Amino acid sequence: MGARDLAAAVAARRNELGMSQEEAVVAAGKGISTSNWSKIENGKEGPYRVSTFAAIDRALRWATGSAQAIADGESSTALAKGADDVSDRLTMHEDRIEALERQLREVAVLVREMAERALLPDADELQNRDGSRTAR
Repeated sequence: MGARDLAAAVAARRNELGMSQEEAVVAAGKGISTSNWSKIENGKEGPYRVSTFAAIDRALRWATGSAQAIADGESSTALAKGADDVSDRLTMHEDRIEALERQLREVAVLVREMAERALLPDADELQNRDGSRTAR
């Protein structure tokens, strides 16, 4: 039963990500061959190494241990946890990006204001006749 569940979950997730089996093997980085990937998607019973399950997790962007959990019949909790973890990390990174974008806009406004008030030297003012730059 676990091999069929794993086969269905792996194929569904790979298709969801728009990858071929070959692309999934490349995305895994190491730990699985195209031949083994095909066997897994066709529901062939293992035994498969831990590194094979880890490679599937990497390629399909699942939480660590998800492929093994599916093979062991524990699919729903492992995948749900992985989705929640990824969602939380994504939200955290989006918040950081927004904060940095706000800071960047503030700096741009300050630079523009300083330039308008002639508080920043013109590039020509900083360059000597010999082409070297001088500090102001």
